[in-house]
Amino acid sequence: MKSVLGLLLCLVLGTARTFAISGGPVFGTGSVSTTGTYAGVLAPGPLSPGANSIGLFSLTIPKTGLGTGTVVIFANGLTYTGTFQGTADPDSARLIGEIDATSTVEIGDAGAVEVAAGQMLGRIKANKNLFSTATARLVGSSNVQFSFTANNPFTQIDYKIRGFKQSDI
Repeated sequence: MKSVLGLLLCLVLGTARTFAISGGPVFGTGSVSTTGTYAGVLAPGPLSPGANSIGLFSLTIPKTGLGTGTVVIFANGLTYTGTFQGTADPDSARLIGEIDATSTVEIGDAGAVEVAAGQMLGRIKANKNLFSTATARLVGSSNVQFSFTANNPFTQIDYKIRGFKQSDI
């Protein structure tokens, strides 16, 4: 009886070893690389006055220096084209940047420049979709203020950011 019990105990302990985690304990879900090229959409929020507005962006976050990119926003019947400059913190995976875009408006025989400027706050998350080719997703918010350069009152549109990482650097 003791030999049968000893044999079963060896079998149980040997099998339990195969289910052990190798490499030590796992802390957290891992980190995501923030460097790379991202693309995305600026969609107006549900309560935003710019329901008939949308923005597109592409940006590159390098290993050193500021990230740069291009932005195009369609709002108020105008097309605003401009730049994005910002940075991504590799520890917190937070993206912070500034949008600066302009549109030329024709008023009679003269032209005026309308400005769109705002801040982009995003978070880079590892993509959990196993069937996706994107390694990371970009989510967040942006508020953009639209105004004429002649100090006219401005309109502010709050956008939701939805983007993805296209490639690593």
